[in-house]
Amino acid sequence: MIDKPATPDLERILKSAKYRFTATGQSADLAHDLETVVAACWGVMTSPQREQLMSCPEVAELLNPIQASTPTPAALPHYHHVVTYSSHHEEENMFQSLMVHWYQVADILRQLPAGTVASYQGGSLFVGALNGELYMFDSPDLDEASTSFNMFRPDDFNGIGEDDLETIRDNLVLWLQNPTYDAPVSPEAIMGSVVYNYSDSNNVAHWVWDGIERA
Repeated sequence: MIDKPATPDLERILKSAKYRFTATGQSADLAHDLETVVAACWGVMTSPQREQLMSCPEVAELLNPIQASTPTPAALPHYHHVVTYSSHHEEENMFQSLMVHWYQVADILRQLPAGTVASYQGGSLFVGALNGELYMFDSPDLDEASTSFNMFRPDDFNGIGEDDLETIRDNLVLWLQNPTYDAPVSPEAIMGSVVYNYSDSNNVAHWVWDGIERA
């Protein structure tokens, strides 16, 4: 007489699949694991066991997967704010020259999906939400896995001299002549870093430009 197996321990199977990557480096495939278990056990299970198995939430989800909802983006403006930097004439002139090209790059990025990253010689440029509007930020240590990387706007510049301002300006010009992009970063990571750097608890991850552009 062959003993009929009990209903498979699906919770254990799911847990194994979810953490498999820690040992193998492979992504978890819960659907494949569940299908394998059902196929292997189906032929030797009793009718009540089959009904019990098919009524499990995990199998029900496998048969009728729940589609992840797409976040509704917030419509936000992007302003060309007038920013002053220095009381020194030459330094201020160079800063304003930088700002012209800064907004040219920002005008491109604001129309692209949230998380788009422009790669230029000075670092990484991306647009994020802050205080209910869009800003372009520069980061020297952008990290997809972090929500505490550094990020700056020209409003945040401090102690940067005329030569360094000119270098930033020239790097922006080079990017405009040949736009290059890095792999996108999750909007959630950008949102987290905005909160970390600016304490804007009302920040949003997913946004679209609402078409408003004015100084």
